[in-house]
Amino acid sequence: MAKQKITDVAFYITNACGMACDGCVSFNNYILKGHYDWNTSADRINKWGELLDIEKIAILGGEPFLHPHLTDWSLGIKTAFPNCKDIRIVTGLTGQKLLRYKDIAKVCIENGIAVQISVHDPSWWENSEQTAEEILDGVEYTKEHTVDGGDFPLRLTKYKSVNGTLLFALLELWAFFPSAKKEVKDGIMYLHNNDAELAHSACHCKSQQYIVDGKMFKCAVTSVADTMVKQLPLDERSKNLLLQVHGIDPFDNPKLDFSQAIPQCSLCSVNMDKLIPIYPIDIKKPKI
Repeated sequence: MAKQKITDVAFYITNACGMACDGCVSFNNYILKGHYDWNTSADRINKWGELLDIEKIAILGGEPFLHPHLTDWSLGIKTAFPNCKDIRIVTGLTGQKLLRYKDIAKVCIENGIAVQISVHDPSWWENSEQTAEEILDGVEYTKEHTVDGGDFPLRLTKYKSVNGTLLFALLELWAFFPSAKKEVKDGIMYLHNNDAELAHSACHCKSQQYIVDGKMFKCAVTSVADTMVKQLPLDERSKNLLLQVHGIDPFDNPKLDFSQAIPQCSLCSVNMDKLIPIYPIDIKKPKI
């Protein structure tokens, strides 16, 4: 049976994050707890490996390097998807905060899993370059640097092996699109209440699906639906919509189609024409 091709999948492995980036799409700027266990997810992920041909994989959170078993996750995903040529651990850490995990990063890189720093503050760029080059010390590489244009020119640097394999990347990401949060009022978080079709049309994230605990979700917001309902004081409409979210189990042999809006799309903003700067980054989680 031919595998279904899918472009971009994020494996979300932890709610833990040491930063409070305003507008985080998965709400990790709030106090969310819990890691996902590789052992309970492995059977489903291996099944996805039998069903899917994925072009690009991101391993993220939260902050993936805070997961105590990141190596199990990374090597397990690599084994499940051996033909995927672009697997990256996406981290917000840099400098000494990332170098404390240097050995883990090296093991992953040696096994064909790149590390990407999302540089959330322009002033961190030079330090991020130094961090990448310290982790790659002793490895022969080439360095490619480009700038993505637009209202927010974002730098991208790729470190590649001599045979062209991606080893490390730095992506300047100091501005976010508006999140699903509309406002916090009287201790309640209100998500948007928009037309689902309009929100889906405006969405910049609909090309990336998420896998959490072995099940697949349409987007970042739906992937953390269970966590949000359990750990955040949501308004009743938003809570009820999120309670209807159920991930797709690969053992059901699904035919995947994420091209259409779903009711939960109404929880997101329709005003996606502007990026909002998020720096300087706060490390103190906001209270609701």
